[in-house]
This record gives sequence, structure tokens and C-alpha cells, in this order.
Amino acid sequence: MGKAAARPGSPGSADRPESPAPVWSLPDHAVDPGPRL
Repeated sequence: MGKAAARPGSPGSADRPESPAPVWSLPDHAVDPGPRL
């Protein structure tokens, strides 16, 4: 919870290592390597 409080702009779930990062958090090339490349 400490990290979540330090980063008000980022959701707590994204800062938690136990939970996987959401799709919107990942770079575009990771989601769609074809057109982005």
C-alpha cells in the first residue's frame, strides 16, 4: 500500500508485483507488434 500512496497517478493493482500489469499499462508494441513495428 505504501507504493500506491506514493504514486497517486498509478492504481494500486498495477504497483503490486503479485498482480500482472494491465494491458493499457504495457507498451503498444507489446500488444500489437505488427503495425507498431
